[in-house]
Amino acid sequence: MDKADRSQMPVQKVVSELANRTQWRYVERHADTW
Repeated sequence: MDKADRSQMPVQKVVSELANRTQWRYVERHADTW
């Protein structure tokens, strides 16, 4: 159970974190264009 949780949870966390980071970076970069 511990191994399964550890192998599945981090992936989703990393993916969501990456998406959030890219989104915020995009917003910050193109904020002055809006």
